[in-house]
Amino acid sequence: MLSDVRVLTAPASDTSSIPSVLLQIGADKYLFGVGEGTSRASAQRRANISRVANLFLPRISFDALGGLPGTLMTLADGNRQHVAIHGPQNLAHTMATMRFYTKRDTMKMEIVEYPFVSHQAGTSEKRPFFQDDNLAIHAIPLLPHGFLASDSHTAHLEEGTRTSTEARSSEGASSKRQRVRSLSADAPLDLAKAPWSDPNWRPSRLRGPNVDLWVKAITEDMFSHRGIHQAQIAENGNRVDLDVETSNDRATRPKTPAFVTHPLPPPRLAPVPPPANSSFPDSDPSIVGDQAPSLAFICLGHSQRGKFDPVTATAEGVSPGPDFARLTRGEVVTIQRPANWHELERSVRERWIKENRLKNAKSKAQGKRKEKGKKKGDEDAAAVEPPSEWGELVSVEIQPDQVLGQSRAGPVFFYIHLPSKAYIPSLLSKKSTEAFKPFTEISNGTKSVEQRLNPHVIIHAVPIQVFQDQRYQRWMADFGSSCHHVVANHDVCRDELMFPSAATIQLRLSKMDSRIFQLPRYELEPLVPLDKGMGDCQVRGIPAEVDMQIQLQPRGEPSRLDSGAPRLDFEPLSKQAEEFAAFENGSLGTSEGRNGAEANNATGKARLESARKKAWVEYVSLAESIRNEIEEIEKSATGQSDPNLEGLILTPLGTGSAHPSKYRNVTSTLVQTRSDGSFLLDAGEGTYGQLRRKFGKSRSATSTTTKTEDDPVPTQPDVDDVLRDIKFIFISHIHADHHIGLSKLLLERRKLDPPPKHPLYVIGTSFVLTYIREYDAIESLGLDDSGVAGVQLIDNFYIDWRKTQDDTSASSNADRYGADDRVALAKLVDSMGFEKFGTVKVVHRGSHCYGITMTHRQGWSLVYSGDTRPCQELIAAGRNASVLIHEASLEDEEIGLAISKGHSTYGEAIQVAKEMRARNLLLTHFSQRYPKLARISNSSVTTTKTNSAKYEGIQDGGDHVGKGSDGRERKDPVVALAFDLVSYPASELWKVEKYTAAMEQLFAADIEDDAVVGGEEEEKKEKGSATAAAADQGGKASLHKDEGKGKAEVEAKDERENCSSKENVSHPLGNPPPNGQQVGEETKNSRGTRDTQETGSSSSKQRE
Repeated sequence: MLSDVRVLTAPASDTSSIPSVLLQIGADKYLFGVGEGTSRASAQRRANISRVANLFLPRISFDALGGLPGTLMTLADGNRQHVAIHGPQNLAHTMATMRFYTKRDTMKMEIVEYPFVSHQAGTSEKRPFFQDDNLAIHAIPLLPHGFLASDSHTAHLEEGTRTSTEARSSEGASSKRQRVRSLSADAPLDLAKAPWSDPNWRPSRLRGPNVDLWVKAITEDMFSHRGIHQAQIAENGNRVDLDVETSNDRATRPKTPAFVTHPLPPPRLAPVPPPANSSFPDSDPSIVGDQAPSLAFICLGHSQRGKFDPVTATAEGVSPGPDFARLTRGEVVTIQRPANWHELERSVRERWIKENRLKNAKSKAQGKRKEKGKKKGDEDAAAVEPPSEWGELVSVEIQPDQVLGQSRAGPVFFYIHLPSKAYIPSLLSKKSTEAFKPFTEISNGTKSVEQRLNPHVIIHAVPIQVFQDQRYQRWMADFGSSCHHVVANHDVCRDELMFPSAATIQLRLSKMDSRIFQLPRYELEPLVPLDKGMGDCQVRGIPAEVDMQIQLQPRGEPSRLDSGAPRLDFEPLSKQAEEFAAFENGSLGTSEGRNGAEANNATGKARLESARKKAWVEYVSLAESIRNEIEEIEKSATGQSDPNLEGLILTPLGTGSAHPSKYRNVTSTLVQTRSDGSFLLDAGEGTYGQLRRKFGKSRSATSTTTKTEDDPVPTQPDVDDVLRDIKFIFISHIHADHHIGLSKLLLERRKLDPPPKHPLYVIGTSFVLTYIREYDAIESLGLDDSGVAGVQLIDNFYIDWRKTQDDTSASSNADRYGADDRVALAKLVDSMGFEKFGTVKVVHRGSHCYGITMTHRQGWSLVYSGDTRPCQELIAAGRNASVLIHEASLEDEEIGLAISKGHSTYGEAIQVAKEMRARNLLLTHFSQRYPKLARISNSSVTTTKTNSAKYEGIQDGGDHVGKGSDGRERKDPVVALAFDLVSYPASELWKVEKYTAAMEQLFAADIEDDAVVGGEEEEKKEKGSATAAAADQGGKASLHKDEGKGKAEVEAKDERENCSSKENVSHPLGNPPPNGQQVGEETKNSRGTRDTQETGSSSSKQRE
């Protein structure tokens, strides 16, 4: 059976250090490593992952599983009904932390963990970790030096550890809570009784086997065939309105485990503690705070049976027919033949075979007649009795190996991940050596080629220090000279663009303004040549490259698969780059062309290529004209930029909604001030990778900043400098496309050397903060770090702009709940130089969605909408804003869809800016149905003065907004479109607005193409999906089945934000907890009793 290995992602700036690798055997696929960017890479590289039913994680770390939520939802939306995830212990617990934003009710998820504790006890697991009809996969546990002898650590892990969440709630426990703790911790957990329905029940008190039971209940509920929304049924048989505002929390208490928002109990395995607090002081400091266990995977395809030999079979008395087929399948058959068979003359044996063959043919014919209604008596009459001359007949079993040629060994492939050199002793231990021994050159040297089990490919996901270690190199050499060793780390892999389609946009826009639009950084050569440090080791080492493919059976050499993605393998300022930008020399890749039949049609492709070349010429001409106009404005007295905005730079890191595409990543925006630090607005999957791709890393090959011998330090900041400068991260709501990248940012921040000189404040909803606290118990994010560089959490709920607009100190509100949040806010405000700062509740799919507004002492003010419908509260909070960053998910003609999904159209966002009297508007969060550019010029607001009553909740803002960023009096705000990785000086947004016409000209040839392709794909994927209904006057959306046709049709692939789409209107984790009380516990305050549970609903085909 044909099989191959394909590298889907290789270590680069915008992807994980642990590569995602696809193993395909026949039609089935297996995915190893699911780091950030996996689902986006599958779209960019046209790697259909819908046939992936099994995912294998080498380690519980964000590098290995950061892309898991997006990949799972992509599989579910692709109609996969079952998926299994295999990995080390704590995998299920890690999945349970994602319950607020990762749910699907059409796909069942199975979690299979390798038991770390049993391995510590000394048991040897020889059975395959996984097995199906194609292969068997053995998992080899690897542990850092010091762990193998640490029985005390194992016992400590079995008992459980105090998480930061639990530690915060331990003070001032009442006798009632002590009673609840005792009941939860000691009593056997009976899930049939739905203990979560008891308002006093707290899962964080569970220990031992009860932890596993509760975590399993959650993960099975997150992905199930039952249909989670079907479970939300009231006792009277009517559906509970999960968006209804009510003071009776019992009405909205969760009916299933995945909707319980109380914090999880501690995980069974704690992160590696610092050496000073550990019984294994020799452990590698680089893995402190990480999960210790790692798994190596040995993938062994089943051997293929030899060729069937019909001559030998007939010589044994087997007649052609069904018995031949059974033997070919490897089955044992029982035949009757004369007792003296081998003594009979050859001609007699041949006559026996002939007679039996005829009998088999007649039996087959009789069977067909029987199917047509032939009477049984007629069949019996037609039966042929064996001639008596054969003598006595005996029954004989014929074994397959008697008639089959020599079998052929199946394909062999290893996936090895060692986080550091501390794992090498475990790899070389006696148990590991025994596991790998059958695949070494010594064990296979005397076997025939067909029987050899040497691995053809080994993926080495190891740092350069491990690869260059002589012990590791000797281990590699054990598997023979014919093995292909594919090495994956940031040092030996060149930093090529993983998502080149997005880079082509910046390349072409840079011809219009090379200062604002810059090509993302990439490298053509690796930082360290692979052969450096290899010494005398004779192995076939190859740096991992995206789209690398190696045939396993029949064995083949490495090659680069033509995935259709454009390749930017030239210098940014080269002639080749100029030709590529101008669509010359066949620069039109298949992935940039039409996705349907016309893309493969020579005539259609030629037509598109011709249209693009024509559009390019017109674009260049128009861009030059606009540049001349801008120069004239800058020379005029009225063309001076707003001095208040000087030094304020906006860099969108992701401008797409729901799920990443090859052109746009999901939402995040970096805002840099002149001298008071930076901040992030949302952090979708891959945000850190986008930062690194934008700013480079001076200590690696990803930096293209200029250095000289006299000044070896780069003059521009790299990603470490930018990350060190960030003072707060604002997360607007729990939807996956707004926060999955937060954990990676916190993990990378902990590695900074020197560390930051200030704390990092994370501002988010209680759902987001609970997830962060729970994941911190798996992999340390810095929440418990001492010193000034720690991470402090602030709940959006407590810093509402109406409370903080006059005073941001902790004493500004007599309400004792949230005092710690307001104290932290006061410190942040002072550090950043803000005069006003607060969150704004906006109108999205649920009540726990926020925007943010801030006013700086320099004189500028900024408002960020998050995801929202047009919102009067936001307008009031942001009045006279210098810059409004507002979502614009859909074109104006999609107003019905915008209402149903809780988003805004372009026209609505512009009208909000007018009503707010915002001077500058940056539009972002575009639907992925507009891959490159949506035509903002189609918006009626940009062309005529519209009746504002057309837009829900918006009043007429008048005809004057003041001075724009160009320094001139304006009736309307400056409107600019956001692109990924483009840094916009806020004072120059007016230039970007001027460039809009040229942008539309550049992509003119793509507009119709993208619309057709997007529409066709969405129609295929979402046929029969749920559709949108109109929202009520309060802005609440309700979903129902489509009873008609039109442009308001919901296309499920468009929205990633599904899983916690409907939430209670009060504080999401119940009444605001007093100081020291556990988040999620119910209390009462001046606001009355609050509901305690998230009541989200996940529809099978919706992205939000």
